Amino acid sequence: MENHNHQLLISGDGEIGQAALADHFRRCGGYDVRVCPVSELPHLGQDTLPDVLLLFLSHTGAEQDLGVLEQLSNFAHVPILVVGPGDNTQLMRKAMRFGVKDYLVAPADDEECYNAVRHVLFQRQANSALGGAGQLVAFINAKGGSGSSLLACNVADLMAATLKLPTCLVDLDLQFGSVATHLDLTPERHLLEAINIIDELDAVAIRSYLTRHRSGLEVLLTRQDDVILPGEVAPQRLARLLRLLRAAFPYVVLDLPRLIDPLTTFVLGEANHVVVVVQQSIAHVRDAMRLHHIMTADLGILPSRITVVINRYDKKADVSLEDIAKSLPNVAVTTICNDYQHVAKAVNLGSPLSNYAPSAPITLELLEFAQHLTGRSVPERQGFLSRLFKPSEAR
Repeated sequence: MENHNHQLLISGDGEIGQAALADHFRRCGGYDVRVCPVSELPHLGQDTLPDVLLLFLSHTGAEQDLGVLEQLSNFAHVPILVVGPGDNTQLMRKAMRFGVKDYLVAPADDEECYNAVRHVLFQRQANSALGGAGQLVAFINAKGGSGSSLLACNVADLMAATLKLPTCLVDLDLQFGSVATHLDLTPERHLLEAINIIDELDAVAIRSYLTRHRSGLEVLLTRQDDVILPGEVAPQRLARLLRLLRAAFPYVVLDLPRLIDPLTTFVLGEANHVVVVVQQSIAHVRDAMRLHHIMTADLGILPSRITVVINRYDKKADVSLEDIAKSLPNVAVTTICNDYQHVAKAVNLGSPLSNYAPSAPITLELLEFAQHLTGRSVPERQGFLSRLFKPSEAR
């Protein structure tokens, strides 16, 4: 008879407490439970991976135990829950960067652990029923005014309108969001309303908070009348919101403010693709280098997830493509041409470039970039992939 029990792996150094917890899951039914030391996790084969990993951090070696997650490449699709100290915010942030689904403060009793595991499995099943977890694409300026919002809006529009991919665009600039202006939209419901009752929503109900653009793009907007101060929106609530959107859409595009705070840090860590927008000046490059360091060294974001886009590119500029690529090691760098006339008119009209100037060079380049992000084929002409500048080529 086929076994339909969930496979749970409990790992840590407190063998007695973990054995008792394993017995609790077995008594509740529906789980096959294994217990192993943290040191054995990197050696597990693909055929022995669990449905959920529950990791207990030791009191004296919490950092070392959590660091083991860096070695668990096989666990990319395994939800991980961590039980650890509650007085170490650095440890909690590190756990979030590793993609941990939940962080329970020790000591967590058997029932709390059971409910957390059950919730993660429920979310996983809901995501699977709705087509799996969508891709997060985050756009952020290296320096203010680089054009991140313009690119985010138009790439998301092209995903929906031209590539026919169900796409949601989220304006996460909670104080000075400009997505509504770029797309000429007035929301009836908005992001803060959804955040406030996020625990009551599911992947279907969240759609009632979206504003639909005529292109088919769904947009979650901020309301200009709201004054949202830093710290008002908890990262945990934003995490729930993004989980719902990823369950409902294969692609979720995020327009981020140029700000490093708990919300932005969380989003950058979660994103499948981070698009850093720069222009050709020393000031832009210096800020891009600083942001690159924060993302790769402090937040642990893999360089392979980062693409630098030089907006309004001019091959005759004093700061060249090669200069920027050498300054930002191990990340891909590409360009979007300077087409001020079309862009200015489209923004003033609140119209996406795909509608206002569908054949303009900038629109075609943005389409190629959207195709690159989504894995769709690039047209048979010199385009994004031929312009993609790898740092190794500059040496």
